[in-house]
Amino acid sequence: MLDDRSHRRTFGVFYTPAHLADLMAELSIPRCERDRVAILDPACGDGALLAAALKNQMGATSESNRLDLIRDRLFGVDVDPLAVAQTRRRLFDSISPRACDADELRQRLDAQIVCGNALTGADFSDAKRIAPRDDEPSPDIDWKNAFPQIARRGGFDLVIANPPYRRERNSKPMFDRLAESPLGKRWRTPRMDLWHYFFHRGLDLLQPDGRLCFLVNSYWTKSPGARPLIERMHHETAIEEIVEFDTLPLFEEVGGRHLILQLQKSAAAKKRCRLTRMKSLDDQLTAQHSTWLAPSEMFHGGQLILQSQIPLEHAMSDRLGERFLVRQGIAENPPTINAKLTREFPDLYRIGDGVFVLTADEVASLEMNDDERPLLRPYAQPLELQRYHLPTEPKRFLLYLTPRTAPDLSRFPHIERHLQRFRPLLERRREVQKGSISWWHLHWPREERLFTQPRILHVQMGRRPTFVYAEEPLFVGFSVNIVAENFTRENDRQLRLPDHGDLPLPVLTAILNSASAADWFAAFAKRRGVNLEISGTVLRRFPLPQCEPETTTRLNELSVRYHAELSGRSADEEHADIERDINALVADLYGAR
Repeated sequence: MLDDRSHRRTFGVFYTPAHLADLMAELSIPRCERDRVAILDPACGDGALLAAALKNQMGATSESNRLDLIRDRLFGVDVDPLAVAQTRRRLFDSISPRACDADELRQRLDAQIVCGNALTGADFSDAKRIAPRDDEPSPDIDWKNAFPQIARRGGFDLVIANPPYRRERNSKPMFDRLAESPLGKRWRTPRMDLWHYFFHRGLDLLQPDGRLCFLVNSYWTKSPGARPLIERMHHETAIEEIVEFDTLPLFEEVGGRHLILQLQKSAAAKKRCRLTRMKSLDDQLTAQHSTWLAPSEMFHGGQLILQSQIPLEHAMSDRLGERFLVRQGIAENPPTINAKLTREFPDLYRIGDGVFVLTADEVASLEMNDDERPLLRPYAQPLELQRYHLPTEPKRFLLYLTPRTAPDLSRFPHIERHLQRFRPLLERRREVQKGSISWWHLHWPREERLFTQPRILHVQMGRRPTFVYAEEPLFVGFSVNIVAENFTRENDRQLRLPDHGDLPLPVLTAILNSASAADWFAAFAKRRGVNLEISGTVLRRFPLPQCEPETTTRLNELSVRYHAELSGRSADEEHADIERDINALVADLYGAR
């Protein structure tokens, strides 16, 4: 049923609110350069976008000519026959019965709003067709036969849609079916979203210089699964406008971030794109601010960058990963018992019970002997790491059990007694099953020197980038990245590769915590709700600047000052002053002022 919310959530179907449909019509229709604009919604749902398109054009049209606004102008496709019926009814009711012959209007709507699969059939240029299966809910759309008048004119002028969003992991049978189609054979990509297929189909159905206007989620702009889509966008289109809604709730019971994408099918057009961020009040949308982006600013490394680029990319000497080692912290697997494990092992564990990561009270309760205590390592959780600041005293401790430190558990009876309780879940780990480690070992302990040599610790996810320089031993988990000087092994001796004297780690900490770096990370890292996720891959790509000795010395002084413990009412003011000085120096390094 159309009002079945569980059905909509399962199939990624959330119909477009009227104020958004009106906005999309206002953005797209005036840009179309024909008097008679042929508009397609390939996932028309309840017809909101087609109704908005009709309303957009009705103002200047006399009542007696309103049938002409339907005739060969508005087209829709949907796999749901109830949705198709509702769209036809909605458009029929939008035109007064006095304005035209009702039977003729119904015939037009029956021919132009059709039920079928918009993705699996042949488009205007593809002669191939796969036969429908008996269990298909609706037939494939053969576009040339379904809409011959559009095929003759070379395609639609505008494809406008709020396509369904679905990931393959939740819809594998449907994605396998799509993979057999001409569209799927050309564009299927691991970790793609269903709406990517609608983009490719829509672009194929447009005539040259036609427009496409989509309302989609915004996580894809930095997703590896969207690279073919972004590359096609880069080489075959000109993006005209992007409207970002940030975390505004556009749909009932749906979170996340969304945007409107408006582009022209043209490889030759080189346009600046207007990027607008919106705010909403009682369904009345108003612009918060707008900026203009050049095509050269928007496409980098298979990603779509949705903000004006500071000159970091043009002022760099190297990428961070070319000069420094970047690694994730330890994968304890598990550090503590979480809710999922309590469901898998009911009545056996409590949420928060320490497995490899223990509180001071849990350590005391083990009553370790002299052989066991050296296996403890100071440990910090992500929330304990602040910009420039480490915890003064460790609140937790890691049982650093590896094939090197604990080849035989019999020497450590108190630790063995502790871990025996968790043995059922430890034995099922992949590395244990493979025989790479014993059941009492950490899953991926990393090289211990990563946590004892001078290094930068980076919290991967947070509201803003967080980096802190550390000299004393401190161990961290998988949610923290480590940036350290490169090292290799030669006869088990550590060698530095190469000399980084021109960019000491405290200076790099200041650069990474700067406002200039925050802008770069906002462009290239992933958004997770209100948080920014900076993976090791993104961190390795960070552009390092050329740094003169005088600037290096000054940044080092400021970073060390910020790292020092300050107290009293003036501490926040002094930190603010230091941060302003760092931001100014780093901006000068990149030529961003």
